[in-house]
Amino acid sequence: KNKILPVRKNVASSKVLNLLNILSTFILVMLAWIFFRVKTISDGVYYLKSLFTGIWKEVSKAIAIHKIDFGVIGFNKIQIALSFGLIIFLELIHTLQGQKSLRNTLATKPIYLRWATYYSLVLAIIFLGVFEKREFIYFQF
Repeated sequence: KNKILPVRKNVASSKVLNLLNILSTFILVMLAWIFFRVKTISDGVYYLKSLFTGIWKEVSKAIAIHKIDFGVIGFNKIQIALSFGLIIFLELIHTLQGQKSLRNTLATKPIYLRWATYYSLVLAIIFLGVFEKREFIYFQF
């Protein structure tokens, strides 16, 4: 039960409240990751203080010239578009799973459609997967 924001019987307010809960959890986890990654607490506090320093200057510059340089974050436009597309796809699948079982839905489809789906998923793993040998991320700490 949510004690901070009481849930009303109105479905629209319930969905908005659910979205606010998801966003607040996401933001808190993102902020916690800062402290998980830094060497000292004072470094974490420094990062939090300087997190948005100069951001409005950069945003206004990007708006003024109508161009955002994705190279600054290490990705090209195709990678950014693919990332957003896949995030939207995952959210769609997540929403559908909440409404009905995708496994049962797929089982009712014709065999050629099922196998096309299976092959598509395998090909997506092969072509979009990262297979080079890397050190496990938690060994870096």
